[in-house]
Amino acid sequence: MGDTLIKPPLDTFFSIFSNLNLMDLTDIGFDQYINTIWISLKTVGGPSKIGIYNFHIRSFGNSVSRIDVKVQNGTCSYIMLASNSIKSDSLKVKIKDNGIIIGIPSYLLSDQKYMLSVDDMRNNQFLDRTGWYTIKII
Repeated sequence: MGDTLIKPPLDTFFSIFSNLNLMDLTDIGFDQYINTIWISLKTVGGPSKIGIYNFHIRSFGNSVSRIDVKVQNGTCSYIMLASNSIKSDSLKVKIKDNGIIIGIPSYLLSDQKYMLSVDDMRNNQFLDRTGWYTIKII
């Protein structure tokens, strides 16, 4: 919290970026329930309707793969950024109070170790990002 990539004087950039609190990432989460992997993020002021939130998953195991998901204006879609990008027809999104939760089919993740990161942007400018976190599925 409080570590956005852009530290503008708000009177200069307020009209371009609106409320930067909406883009200030505070937490990310990862959970597996039945046949779905749930990945979540929280922001200081709740998700922006005009911002873009990108979720990134990278595998560590035998099958090197990646999943990239974009959430914009309540809509969730896969982003195919590389030849090892994978996707499914199924993708869920929930916008709640100060966060976003996406659901990915668990069959897409066949390894046991992953890295997870989230970033956000507005007007083609990255505003905040998390570090890469290692996830081990037991």
